[in-house]
Amino acid sequence: MIGSYPAESRGRKWTILWNNVFFIIGAALSAVGNFPCLLIGRFIAGLGVGISTVAPPVLLSELASTANRGVITTAFQGLLTFGIVVASVLSYGFVENVTHGWQYIQAFAAIPALLIIIFQNHFPESPKWLLNQDSSDATRAEAVKILTVLRPEGHNVEEEVDAMVNEAKKDAESDASWAEVFTWRKAVLIGCGLMFFQAATGINSVVFYSSTIFQLAGFDQSIIGTVCWTVLNCFMTYVSAKLVDRSGRKTLIQSGTLVM
Repeated sequence: MIGSYPAESRGRKWTILWNNVFFIIGAALSAVGNFPCLLIGRFIAGLGVGISTVAPPVLLSELASTANRGVITTAFQGLLTFGIVVASVLSYGFVENVTHGWQYIQAFAAIPALLIIIFQNHFPESPKWLLNQDSSDATRAEAVKILTVLRPEGHNVEEEVDAMVNEAKKDAESDASWAEVFTWRKAVLIGCGLMFFQAATGINSVVFYSSTIFQLAGFDQSIIGTVCWTVLNCFMTYVSAKLVDRSGRKTLIQSGTLVM
């Protein structure tokens, strides 16, 4: 809920960069090794997780073209599942074979955050956000420069920027409130309903407590069970990324629901 405000006022890239502070501080505190620091560290890291579910998908959707937006936004989830695989494999290696290995795992959470900060010059700000803030010739030129790098040769970048400028003008003229967003309109109801019922399947419980679940089920090497399901989860995410623009969003949702 909080993450949307800096993403709108300060920019998507700015929000993503500063959000890494939560991950770095949270990882450092969690790795100390005592219970109070673990609780505080995980809470701070949780703030970072919450904001990271807002800003990166918005930035990706605004950088993507209409032709590949489905694949690009699905790639966010795909790389998320790949990160879970890496974390589970590292957890198995360190927790099982290194003294206080869980503390190293907590500290490793700071590494991706540091990499984002180091390589910040290699990812752009959203051209749509830039044009929403200022439609001057300088900002327009910057938006053209960003999209020229991201689009295939021969793509009409100028036309796409013109469409963004027109959309920015419409956004400026409208003054939508949160009350309007949460009125019982069909699209909002369907969107929120889909998100709610997917979460209600309990998938996040499996993500966070899979090792405990396998242990309670009688597995001697519960972390191996976690590694196996994370690999399958990652694989199927990439399968869906391949199919999302070919088969359609609704077809994937229906087939996934049927499997559940």
